[in-house]
Amino acid sequence: PGSEKGQKLVPSRPGRDTQLDEFPYASTYEGGTDSSIMHVPRSENESHGGALGRFYSSSGLKDGYEFRVAVVDKKVNRRKKRK
Repeated sequence: PGSEKGQKLVPSRPGRDTQLDEFPYASTYEGGTDSSIMHVPRSENESHGGALGRFYSSSGLKDGYEFRVAVVDKKVNRRKKRK
């Protein structure tokens, strides 16, 4: 995780089955100071961390490369299958 100094803690419920997650990602140059952090379900955080790591690897991203993050609601943006 990124540096917790200067991070804004978003109100959430800590618990034994949660982990702190941050945005922007700690693995990016934007992560760390001034990130928002909050408790999220452990399984969700671990799953997302794995998916992010696979994205970095499969995309061939190298240090200094830029990418954008788009947040979508799968329920709203579900496309109809074409026949």
